[in-house]
Amino acid sequence: SVADSSWITELLWTFFVPFTVYQVRWMPSVPRRAEELSEDFALRVQELLAMELGVVSTRLTAADKSEHMKRLRHTSLLPFAPGSQPLSTRPRMPSSLAGVAPEDVRITAMAQRVKEVLPHVPLEVIRLDLAQTNCVDTTIANLLEGRVAFCPESKEAGTDLPAPSTSQAAAASGIQGSIAVPSSKTATKQFAKSPVERHLSLQERKRALYDYARR
Repeated sequence: SVADSSWITELLWTFFVPFTVYQVRWMPSVPRRAEELSEDFALRVQELLAMELGVVSTRLTAADKSEHMKRLRHTSLLPFAPGSQPLSTRPRMPSSLAGVAPEDVRITAMAQRVKEVLPHVPLEVIRLDLAQTNCVDTTIANLLEGRVAFCPESKEAGTDLPAPSTSQAAAASGIQGSIAVPSSKTATKQFAKSPVERHLSLQERKRALYDYARR
């Protein structure tokens, strides 16, 4: 039995299988309430039957099933249909990403964003955390707050990343400036007597990194 089989197919399978086990359950009659609409009464009976069978009732109808099967057939035929655009105008995937799953491409793109904010964190550590969090901000927070252990890598280790564009370089210089300027001022605050001042200094740096990551 498959989703798009007809009722005749289901009936034939019922007749020609070696044996069929039927389970009959008797339920008390459900009276119809006064001024209750037919649709409401049918839904109430449906909920009672679903509860007795241990399943979840839905509002899907036979028409919804037919529409779903039409969409599945249309989607399965799309790769074999002639393309509306010529091959020369279709976007080509870079050779480095050819044969890579879309999920891996998305994780790699997110890892590049985190790497721009935290260049001292190994790229593999970023990918592993992104595979669990699926969020750039959460991964940055985990790395900043020490929830993910890693060994900082030198600047030479990050040379395998592609060179950022002019706009990215300008944005990076802006965020570095916004972080570097207070760093000279907060150098003396790192060992301040008040723990509140040290906490605020850390929160300011984290907020600046979050703002850059959201760009």
